[in-house]
Amino acid sequence: MALLTRSAVADYLNIGTKANKVWALCGTGFNSLDESPNAQVESKVYIHEDEASPSITRYESSFGFDTDVWNDQEAVMLIYDIARNRKVGSNALVEYLRTDFKVEEDGTPITTKVPARLFTCAVEVSDIQGGGGETLTMSGNLNVVGKFIDGVFDLETLTFDDDGEVPEKTVKVLTVSLKAGQTTGKMKVNVSPNPAQNNKYLYKVDSTEPTAPDYNDHIVEGWSFWDGADELTVAAGSYLAIAEVSNANLVKGFGKVQNPAAAGG
Repeated sequence: MALLTRSAVADYLNIGTKANKVWALCGTGFNSLDESPNAQVESKVYIHEDEASPSITRYESSFGFDTDVWNDQEAVMLIYDIARNRKVGSNALVEYLRTDFKVEEDGTPITTKVPARLFTCAVEVSDIQGGGGETLTMSGNLNVVGKFIDGVFDLETLTFDDDGEVPEKTVKVLTVSLKAGQTTGKMKVNVSPNPAQNNKYLYKVDSTEPTAPDYNDHIVEGWSFWDGADELTVAAGSYLAIAEVSNANLVKGFGKVQNPAAAGG
């Protein structure tokens, strides 16, 4: 489990057209962009009850924003243009996309596809202000119109697909090789590809061929840390298993190799 920061969720505004969407990141300039579901509650007390029975009847959702006005930030300037030119009706509507978490449970970054919601929002700019010598700022709300569309957002190509699926995570295949080490009885170990940033290696040696773990399996017992450089003792006929894991010891990659002969020196 990882404590998430605001950067785990990404926000985009469509600066293109509905037919040809171009997604601009709500990043530099945005001090806040907060979701308020604003659930509407209706409460009744029926004749056989003494206490009220509340129920949720609808949502009047909005995303409150506070930005510094950077004239080279397309998402910021889209909002500014609506306010500056006093646009109304359909001319004040934007397509806004918010991703689900861009990290896995242990905090590992996701760089491919993530679930996302596509909203149509009416832009409400309540203030554009700034004192002498101060940064010009805007604040207001993106008021949700209708129901959002569920889909998948590709973080590499910046495309949204309302019929897309998030690909199933699979264990990365590690290629492990052995050769005689510099120290008698030790083996030099080579592993490729290199581990992802913030990941580490665990290893174990066994006389029987190991079974590959599943993605995000938690492994601790029987495994030891390996720095990727130290020579290891792998007896003739034994198997060496290498696992690439996150800081929380969740499996991301796995490879194995058998030592067919005694280590050299």
